[in-house]
Amino acid sequence: MSVMSDSATVSAERPGVHRTIQVTPMMHLRRFLLGSALPWLAFGVGLLLWEAIGQAGWYTFLPPFSGVLTAFWELIASGRIWAIRLTLESLSIGFGLSLVLGIVTGIAMARSPLLEYVLDPWIDAFMTIPSSALIPLYLILFGLGAETRVVIVFMHAYFVVVINTLAGARAVDAHLVEMARAFGAREGDIIRRIVLPSALPLVLTGMRLGFGRAVRGIINGETILASVGIGQLLIRYGRSFQMEALYAVVLTIVILAVVGTTLVGYLEKRLTRWQKA
Repeated sequence: MSVMSDSATVSAERPGVHRTIQVTPMMHLRRFLLGSALPWLAFGVGLLLWEAIGQAGWYTFLPPFSGVLTAFWELIASGRIWAIRLTLESLSIGFGLSLVLGIVTGIAMARSPLLEYVLDPWIDAFMTIPSSALIPLYLILFGLGAETRVVIVFMHAYFVVVINTLAGARAVDAHLVEMARAFGAREGDIIRRIVLPSALPLVLTGMRLGFGRAVRGIINGETILASVGIGQLLIRYGRSFQMEALYAVVLTIVILAVVGTTLVGYLEKRLTRWQKA
């Protein structure tokens, strides 16, 4: 196969078949638009529609996007945006614990049928129960402090990480495990050198999904507690009908979620690059 740029030509040969495909600049532009520019273009169109509807004043609960940006800048200039610091502290601790313990639990369940038999009904039960329904119980057990927020984040993300890790560890090639055992590998070596690398794509998928649930958990917890962090700002501006400021806080949450999931996605591509080679 040979490729030439600009008036690029792609030649494909098969037994008895010779086909030449011209790769034109228009094809490159189309590939760029569909692969990279189109999502951002759709996002920009959505923001323009938001601005137009807000300026028209059709809905009192939907202010113009320009007003939301102004309120967002005021949050930064006044320092009120730093309420997110407490949110980030609880989020990072709770999500970190859910990630470590979720991976350990998922691997242990995959390697022990007895442990999977014992824990699987509990995991299914907690995945079915709405996490916000348990927040009053957490308040009774842990009070109004930071411990409750950490527990809420942990419970939102932990089971997603467990399920994805378990699925990845189950899919490990049994022949590789048997071969490692035949050469005298210990269980710890099998987990470290075979199980974890094979399960890594699904582990990272669980990490990405778990982070989204963790953000949802911390916002739900702080909104119900209404004491600190981003949740306190949501309650304050919602009760006083300061819609621009309310949407500015929501925008902060969206930015937090997008940045987190983008970083996890980047990590996923870097760590699983060897599987695509």
